[in-house]
Amino acid sequence: MNIVLLAILAGCPSPVAEVPPASPPEGMPAAPEPVGLVNQVMAASGGPTGAVTEVLVSGGYTYVSVKTADGKDVWAAGPETKVAVGDKVTLIGGMMMKDFSSPTLGRSFPEILFVTGIQVGDAVVGAPEAAAPMGAVGGSTAAGAVSTEVIAAPAGGVSIGDLVGKRAEYAGKTVTVRGKVMKSTNAMGKWFVHLQDGSGDVAAKTNDLTVTSATKADVGAVVTASGTLVVDKDLGAGYAYEAILEDATFTP
Repeated sequence: MNIVLLAILAGCPSPVAEVPPASPPEGMPAAPEPVGLVNQVMAASGGPTGAVTEVLVSGGYTYVSVKTADGKDVWAAGPETKVAVGDKVTLIGGMMMKDFSSPTLGRSFPEILFVTGIQVGDAVVGAPEAAAPMGAVGGSTAAGAVSTEVIAAPAGGVSIGDLVGKRAEYAGKTVTVRGKVMKSTNAMGKWFVHLQDGSGDVAAKTNDLTVTSATKADVGAVVTASGTLVVDKDLGAGYAYEAILEDATFTP
């Protein structure tokens, strides 16, 4: 399993030597070999949680120094994230590097954790989004909540059950669905939202659709979402989706 750094870099210059040698995320060019000697690279299934004591932003990345509950100071770098000194954060996934030098910061770090996400506030440790385990189809909510409310598909749209069940037909297309927000999580600089409309099969996990968006959708709200359906999306760290609606916009 490849461990990836998931960053939203639209409009930002390509980082120079800021990432460890891992598979780049979609939309991000492969980075050159990092500056500095990589003495140890290790997977981190879950990251430290603590208070931010220092924040630096450079090269499309946010660097944070986090003081953990056991009093340790941990430096980490991840996708640009709105975070301030004093915030409680959880460092999600990633790779540990030693003797890393950042050319854009002009600073060296004896040890730094490159993470897939910096979760501000309450978070689920060790996962970019706690809703869909490896191999999930649309993705069921963490608590397995199922809505029995039947919500009609929007004009020109499709039901969630049909979309997830016939995902191969819709792959790469812009589609519109309408459903009830069952879960909404902010991670990796975007919102992961679970929608259900009463269609689909619970056992086959085609009743729930994971949607990503720059905009928050409140749990319990009924919204219309338009975005691009992506199939077989692997976010790394054991989280993969056979169907996910990406870069969606929400309307009431």
